[in-house]
Amino acid sequence: MDMAFIEKLCSRIALPVHETRLALAELTEHPQKIEALAEKAKQSPDILAELVRQDPKNGLTCLCVVLFLCEELSLKYSAKGIAQQVMFDSLADIRIWCENYTAKTGLPGLGEIHWLFLTLNLKLFRLHRLQFELADFSLPEHYKSGQNNISLAPGDHVLNVHIPRLGPLVPQECADSFALAQTFFPRYFPAHQTKALVCDSWLLFPALLDLIPPDSNLARFQCLWAVKAVSTAHPDHVLRYIFGEDYAEHLHDLPARTQLQAAAKAVLDAGGKLGTGYGLLDIRH
Repeated sequence: MDMAFIEKLCSRIALPVHETRLALAELTEHPQKIEALAEKAKQSPDILAELVRQDPKNGLTCLCVVLFLCEELSLKYSAKGIAQQVMFDSLADIRIWCENYTAKTGLPGLGEIHWLFLTLNLKLFRLHRLQFELADFSLPEHYKSGQNNISLAPGDHVLNVHIPRLGPLVPQECADSFALAQTFFPRYFPAHQTKALVCDSWLLFPALLDLIPPDSNLARFQCLWAVKAVSTAHPDHVLRYIFGEDYAEHLHDLPARTQLQAAAKAVLDAGGKLGTGYGLLDIRH
């Protein structure tokens, strides 16, 4: 176990000092336990998820396992010739999920396991502002009951685009991300012949365009995409993403501190519904 690497990683992803100290202490005191769990987790990440379900205090153990596996990830990046900075950017999700876990439980650690394993398994990369996931097309269930005119076939190679919580969606930063993706994936994953970029997000919900300025970052982001399907099946998921885990406690007084929250609040106040849109974008040419 390379403790110097793990300490450097914690610094590069800006993991809070208190959490870093606890994780380093746990890794130092119980290396065999962490290594054994890591080997099992590589076969089935559900093992870690079950630990957290059994006892929220195990969130710290899960954090240690993820940090330990990052050393192996670094070797994978080096073998492919991918810059270490891309790895550190991609692993910044660890900090975000730790913050969410502490806000939810009051404890250090993390509980989001499967998402982080996408990064650990070389499936998810953050390139500047946006994240890109290597995937085969499969229309999410909540869109299948409605109409759509998606030309992709099941199994077609796509890149799922995700929007991490990193502040404003500045158009130029998004354009830079798409430009990077256009060269990154053909270079490092040539077998993944991408047919299209796809995005499943509440930011692509068409009704938003009636409620936000046309020159806003959110509107400009949505207009990049050809929205092919719409769903209002999971409003709770959307509300939780926008207003936080405890949104249900503030339904009658939802905050509007950000442009995102203000737009969502406007939809609800007007008696409308929140939902998601599924969009396609072709950047191959």
